[in-house]
Amino acid sequence: MTLPTIHLRDLPESGLDLEPTIDAAWLREVLVGTGLEPASDPAGALRIRLDKSGDDVVLNIRGAAKVRGTCVRCLEALELEVSCTTALLLEPAANARALKHGEERELTADELDKDVYREDKIELGAWVREQIIVELPAHPTHESCEAPSAGDVEINRRDPRWAALEKFKTKKE
Repeated sequence: MTLPTIHLRDLPESGLDLEPTIDAAWLREVLVGTGLEPASDPAGALRIRLDKSGDDVVLNIRGAAKVRGTCVRCLEALELEVSCTTALLLEPAANARALKHGEERELTADELDKDVYREDKIELGAWVREQIIVELPAHPTHESCEAPSAGDVEINRRDPRWAALEKFKTKKE
């Protein structure tokens, strides 16, 4: 299953609600290179709402997917839920002010809140993919795994690179 592409001509004035599932095969492609993989099939579910206002489209995405990988602290198997919630204001690419080659300018707050769609269609897969990738943890860990502190004496004693610093320890310890 791939997420549908919505053509603006097919978007009713009253808006459109979709509730697609996240297919494990599709999510596996999204997760390439992350060290994570889908935990089930389907891997999750989405609620998508599209509303049209003139040529602009408001896209709301809510959903979650279960993924599994390895905890970077204890190296045990890990399963976690990646959720995504976003609202985007999309305008036609033709309406967006394009920068000329080499031109620099400061973006306004309105420009920062907008994105564009092309050829009168909204490719939902691209937007959902982006939201999932943004929400992935850089270093997946169990909540119960504590990070070792840089000043942990036991760690310092085990690592010979810290041996030269042992003479600088204070007597308070």
